[in-house]
Amino acid sequence: MTPADILAARKRLGMTQAQFAEALRLGKDGGRYIRRLEAGQQEPSGPLTLAIELLVQTRLAEAEGLDLSTKGQGS
Repeated sequence: MTPADILAARKRLGMTQAQFAEALRLGKDGGRYIRRLEAGQQEPSGPLTLAIELLVQTRLAEAEGLDLSTKGQGS
């Protein structure tokens, strides 16, 4: 995931860097970390990349009224 991808994901969700960091549970300095990622000063880990992708998918699905829960699906 490139810095531009991270910025685009955040903008698509209409979040500030601090809000994005909070949604990703990055802790008190998360906003600074997001700034560094978007500036290309640091690379995201594999788990963070996955978390960003899942956050975007989940929030967009919620906005469209889709239920992504697995309740009642198989055992």
